[in-house]
Amino acid sequence: MIPTFSLTGELILAERISTRFGKVGSGDVVLVRSPENPRKIVTKRVVAMEGHRVTFLVDPKNLDRSQTVVVPKGHVWIQGDNIYASHDSRHFGAVPYGLLHGKVFFKVSYFSSLVSLLWLLGLDVVASGCGINRNSYRLPCLIPVGASMK
Repeated sequence: MIPTFSLTGELILAERISTRFGKVGSGDVVLVRSPENPRKIVTKRVVAMEGHRVTFLVDPKNLDRSQTVVVPKGHVWIQGDNIYASHDSRHFGAVPYGLLHGKVFFKVSYFSSLVSLLWLLGLDVVASGCGINRNSYRLPCLIPVGASMK
């Protein structure tokens, strides 16, 4: 999900209620159990919901080949933000809605012991290569997902 999320120093906050009640839509960033490796949870963006038509480049480096599919009932189409390096629905097809694990609602940057607090509160925590520095007393920078990340 680069450039939306960096490889270090970030924490993603996700909730599970939206996925359980069908409140996930196009544009939302979600945690998904990988359809290829069930032991892995990946972060992707929902591009289309069931019944939507999706046109995508088969090979992003070759602009001549595109394909159009209709997302089947009970499925979503997910893609990573880095079109050239993401392994997503363009490779394995639409994903069953049941594999959605949570909806990302915040990105926390430059954190320290905030991680422990979030775990105690029972929130899903996904750290992207964070390397937590427990001696740092800087306040975390809270950035809503979808806000400018510059």
